[in-house]
Amino acid sequence: HVLYHVPMDTWEDCLTKLCHALRPPAGRLVVALTAPRGSWHKMQLSLRPGKGSGLHTGTVCSMVKNKGMIYKAYPIKSKVVVSADLLPEFRNLVRLFLIADTWSAEEWDNLGEAAQAEAEGKIERYIQDSCFVKEKHQYMLEIDEDYVVVDAPRG
Repeated sequence: HVLYHVPMDTWEDCLTKLCHALRPPAGRLVVALTAPRGSWHKMQLSLRPGKGSGLHTGTVCSMVKNKGMIYKAYPIKSKVVVSADLLPEFRNLVRLFLIADTWSAEEWDNLGEAAQAEAEGKIERYIQDSCFVKEKHQYMLEIDEDYVVVDAPRG
């Protein structure tokens, strides 16, 4: 998930350096990205239409393919499950993931109070409507991801 903290226009250079650092026969790079599907992706798009981070899975695959690297993308579901009494911690986790994946720190700070409050309200509704499992009295966050596994170059 480190690529989310690297400007997208430098991803190709970053991936190239990482791929060249792989050593045969067992060297592998795993790039984990939010997938462009599922309720988490829909939530990201509702916060900032057109910004959903899962849109970059195809970009990463194209970049490594253009470098002649052997890769495979795997769909993954990541889950975090906590008891309802841990709602404050769960809320912080969801906020951290959503805000950090949607805006840079500077962009968030420049949104203004009204836009931040609107985003916070959407996040709270998402937690209550999509994450609370009433019959189990717990909260569950489920994120669709794609893991792009790149093999070390051969000989």
